[in-house]
Amino acid sequence: MSGFEAALAALETSVRADEPPGFAGWRALCGHGVANPERLFALHALIALAARVEVAAALPALRHRLAESSRLGWLHRDDGFTGAGLADFPGVTPFDCLAAAAPPLAAEVEALISALAAAPARSGLYQRLVPPSLRRSLGEVYTPPGLAAHALDRLGWQPGQELLDPTCGSGVFLVEALRRGMAAGVGAERALSGLHGLDINPLAVLTAKAALAVTMAAALDPARPVAMPVRLGSVFDYSDIVTIPRVGFIAGNPPWVKASRLPPGQAAALKPLCQRFGLSADHHYVGGIEIDVAALVTLCALERWLRPGGRLAFYLTGSLFASASGQGFRRFAPPGPAGPCRVLAVDDFKAVAPFDGVSVHPVLLLLEAGSGGTQWPVPYRVLGRDGAAREVLAAPVPGTADGPWLKGSAGHHALWRRLFDAGAPAAYRARKGVTTDRNGIYFVSATNAGDGLVRIRNHPELGRSPELPRLEAEIEPTHLFPLLRGRGLTPFHIAPDPDLRVIIPQRGMHGDPDLPATCPRTFAWFQPFEAELRRRASFRRYQARQPYWSSWSTGPYSFAPWKVLWREISSRFAAAYLGPVEDPLLGATVAVPDHKLYFVPVSNEDEAAYLTGLLNAPIISEAITSYAAALGLGTGVVETLRLPSYDPANAGHREVSALARAITGRGGTLAAGEAEALDRLALFLVALL
Repeated sequence: MSGFEAALAALETSVRADEPPGFAGWRALCGHGVANPERLFALHALIALAARVEVAAALPALRHRLAESSRLGWLHRDDGFTGAGLADFPGVTPFDCLAAAAPPLAAEVEALISALAAAPARSGLYQRLVPPSLRRSLGEVYTPPGLAAHALDRLGWQPGQELLDPTCGSGVFLVEALRRGMAAGVGAERALSGLHGLDINPLAVLTAKAALAVTMAAALDPARPVAMPVRLGSVFDYSDIVTIPRVGFIAGNPPWVKASRLPPGQAAALKPLCQRFGLSADHHYVGGIEIDVAALVTLCALERWLRPGGRLAFYLTGSLFASASGQGFRRFAPPGPAGPCRVLAVDDFKAVAPFDGVSVHPVLLLLEAGSGGTQWPVPYRVLGRDGAAREVLAAPVPGTADGPWLKGSAGHHALWRRLFDAGAPAAYRARKGVTTDRNGIYFVSATNAGDGLVRIRNHPELGRSPELPRLEAEIEPTHLFPLLRGRGLTPFHIAPDPDLRVIIPQRGMHGDPDLPATCPRTFAWFQPFEAELRRRASFRRYQARQPYWSSWSTGPYSFAPWKVLWREISSRFAAAYLGPVEDPLLGATVAVPDHKLYFVPVSNEDEAAYLTGLLNAPIISEAITSYAAALGLGTGVVETLRLPSYDPANAGHREVSALARAITGRGGTLAAGEAEALDRLALFLVALL
């Protein structure tokens, strides 16, 4: 835009030279964690000026005054706008420093006003001028008008009814409601009277007021000035500063930001709120996962402003329905008359990706307050880019009230109610692969050194301590094993790493204390690394009194000849099994999984193939993916599943085993109809439980 960069540079220089009144308060609210708050303040101030110009250009009583030689003064005062029918605009803002701008700043800003006044009104100025990376870091994801319209449609909101957006941003939901009210003929003032907007950002408040004013500019009466119903305030401020009545409808798009990104004052307010809503006693983290601010906004809005029987529609991140940090949120039970709430439906926009430059998983949640809780499962619509919607059902993992959601057909849920049973004894127990905490010491390449020894070389770049020395040595092969890594696993297929092996100088939970005597060369390998090995977190916490060469999450099970394995982190669950291997260097031996793999040790190949086949049956693997992908695919994969233990006398069990052995023998390639056969068998066997 002509003149914008010049005005921005001049104002930034002015702010640096002499901080204006209001800058400190603005910085506490909006400049937390920003590398250059002076430039952001200047940007906000000029966007606020553009909003004033846009409103003045839309009002017949003010439009002509934009041609005056000096316009900064009246653009920053309420009286001129009041005389045109708009009360309390722009109101007191941190950006009023422009009204008293001195040369040369005043000249640059006046030139910008001329450019703004000459150009057609353009919405989305903030989105166009503020870098997307900065908006995302501040949690500012502005909603396309089409999504606001969709939310109001799904709410069943009608013109003339009350509506609150408690984090209103630029006012897109309020503008859509006002536009609908005016189109329905209820009158501009009546359409406006039931609307309420709130935001912590003073620029958002100003731009939301401006958007509403422009929408109803033709209906404003200079004799009866009307105030735009948008206020400055925080959802988390429970004082009497923000007095908004209970309403029948709430809609919006709360900030998609983690607690640590908030200004310090805001972050401090979260701890008692988390305790109030049963989320966590810690104001930043739940089990090491950060609190999602949008979840807190939702619960606060429900408790404070939604009347019983009222409805809420919020755009949220889909991770809230799968992650550990969302567990308390998924109870939907705020204190007071609004809770417990009933989940009406969820619309999933992941495939649509409607928010420009944002890669998160957006969903629209619809709740009804004070309805006594949810009857599960609930409608879950998956929207496609072509506008089509796939209808499925969603419910928490059976046996939980607030567990991760599973999404599928009625038939899927009937199966899952049998399949998931956290209270029943598990047929199988999963284990975690070996945790060395210093892969650069334990993971080695190896060659034959003769005389019954193996020459090894470590690879510091494989671990978290690349500064480790690179060493070579000849050791006994006693404690050297083929290495299984997560990256090598696909459905029905896993093989040892072709280049690396792992040293595991123990067969139980702790390092072999007799290592110096039984394998002195292996012991000598670890000696130069002693200080580093003693610094490991897992060693200091769990094994401080044990030999310093101990590895964690290791036991007799780590050396079981047959294992069914899966990756700890994967976008889609898959299992594979492996038995004894013939290593070209070590001969017949067993492979040992690293900490990125979980596994079930079993007694023979028939059982290993059976369990692998059940876990890879699409109807079961999709269920595991649905609830566990966001949490990590740990021991709960089998410990929350009600799987029948292998019975060689059962024909169905033998059929699953034979099918999985055949697929594994082909390297994981499924022939036509085999996926359907696994599903058929899984459904039958689980139904018998």
